[in-house]
Amino acid sequence: MVAAHAETPPTDEEWNRYVDEARTAAEAMASSRGSWALIMSDGGGPNGAQRKAIAAVPGIAALPTAVISSSLLTRGMVTATAWLGKEIRAFAPEHIERAYAYLGISPEQRTLVIHELASLRAELLGEELADVRRLMDLPETAEPAQVMVGESLATIRDRMSSVSDRLKKLKGPQRR
Repeated sequence: MVAAHAETPPTDEEWNRYVDEARTAAEAMASSRGSWALIMSDGGGPNGAQRKAIAAVPGIAALPTAVISSSLLTRGMVTATAWLGKEIRAFAPEHIERAYAYLGISPEQRTLVIHELASLRAELLGEELADVRRLMDLPETAEPAQVMVGESLATIRDRMSSVSDRLKKLKGPQRR
């Protein structure tokens, strides 16, 4: 299971979808099908009621979970949760490979995971991953999925805005 959070907490609707997916993953793990959760957060996370809802999912504490965040507060909260017995670890974005290893994600699976994570992060920005290269004016050699996973949403948003501003200037004033 792959999930992404922006800078703000998820809505109840978003969280309910996550809880449903977590329930499915926990059930799969219980039947020895090997499940895990990889979450990338730009600082946003569940509120108290949302944390209570996820904690009520049977088997969720045993689901190996990796949270990737540049936020020290988020990583600290994850560490405190681990002290309570949940199979969860926090990683800085530059240590994503350690998160993969912790979850047992094979090198073959990593490309698929990065694309799913990048697609979710693009969705948080209201965009499609396929449009990121153009919206960020990336060179042909750059892999949009790597950029979407390697930079904060705020940085990506700024880069997209900068490209948009440059395009508007190139087009000049609109005449009516």
